Amino acid sequence: MPCEEGDHPLDTLIGSSVGGYVLVKLLGVGGMGSVYLASDPAIGQQVAVKLIRTDMDSYTDTGSA
Repeated sequence: MPCEEGDHPLDTLIGSSVGGYVLVKLLGVGGMGSVYLASDPAIGQQVAVKLIRTDMDSYTDTGSA
């Protein structure tokens, strides 16, 4: 789901460095995680970075064994 600037709690990560990438803007949030526009200072390019959710409570079991 696309996000408008300033309307999501994950906006607090903007400006953070993750794995050498600097998060610039939250692009969207979905069931698996969040996607950010980031900059890679090593190559001077913009990239997309997906941060995967780690809270297992957010996943629902859609089937049974």
